[in-house]
Amino acid sequence: MKRPSVPLRVFFTLTHDCNLNCKICYNDTKSSLSNPAEEVIKMVLDRIKESGVREVILTGGEPFLYQRILAVIDHILAAGLNLRINTNGLLLTDELIAELEKREGVILTLGIDGTREESHDFIRGEGNFRKVLSVLEKLSQKEIGLYVNFTVTKKNFRELFRLRSFLKRFNVSQAIINLFLGCGSGRDHRDTLSLSNTQRLLLHFPWVFSLFGPGPKMRVITSCYAGQTEANIDYNGEFFFCELLKRPLGNVLKKSVKEIWDSPQLLKLMDTDAFGTPCKECFFRKSCRGACRAEVFSETRDLYAGNQYCLKGKLLNKLPRIYFNLQQRRG
Repeated sequence: MKRPSVPLRVFFTLTHDCNLNCKICYNDTKSSLSNPAEEVIKMVLDRIKESGVREVILTGGEPFLYQRILAVIDHILAAGLNLRINTNGLLLTDELIAELEKREGVILTLGIDGTREESHDFIRGEGNFRKVLSVLEKLSQKEIGLYVNFTVTKKNFRELFRLRSFLKRFNVSQAIINLFLGCGSGRDHRDTLSLSNTQRLLLHFPWVFSLFGPGPKMRVITSCYAGQTEANIDYNGEFFFCELLKRPLGNVLKKSVKEIWDSPQLLKLMDTDAFGTPCKECFFRKSCRGACRAEVFSETRDLYAGNQYCLKGKLLNKLPRIYFNLQQRRG
């Protein structure tokens, strides 16, 4: 895919505060600023709209901790932007759900990290599985778009095979499968939660999981889209390569979104020829773009180091070499 002139979607950090302390969280610190200025937020959103971005995904922290979130939602919808909200769902009261149902075009993406109580609560805390299922049940009876974010780990990998049938009863339209990344709080749980090479390999064939019963569409995220089609901007206008890599590249209240999007420092984070091995020698480097730069930085403190955890670099990269060698021998 040709890189667009501006991001297709922006993950908009509304607050860093959260009501949970998940083992998979990419944030390792929480901000004391739980209610940033609404006027500034709207100015930042206007700059995003003016740039030509099509979609905003509200994230955090937990977005519903922001007291004026309905006003922010109204501002985004009035601007004609597509809107998704990433949430753990635990703050969605009956009154708030009723307000969201009045607003056409809102899609909620709830975090579900297991089809069993033990799996989900191991990540998100005791008692939260039952709470989020109660919220899902209520949402399934409303006219609100509903997605699920599922972070796959060593603990819950097998549950992918029954995820679609599990979610079908809640009228979830899409399940977004994210790989566990050992950065932020997740760095402390790598040994327990990191996927094996075999599990990572299977995730490159998502149709396998779709064979096990009917249910929502499953979208498995195995490549990074940061800098290619996505970016992260926070409530103060700070522009980041992604949500996980908290190194500001500029501020959209001082520079245009496009100017930062095309800046040398952002483009360098996508230049796999500048990365260390195995990335710079990998057959898939142009499509993979070094996988997760935040995970690499968390381990090496080097933004341009090669990704030693990348399965493509270790295994799949060998396949085309084997194929070409066989072709040469036949020739």
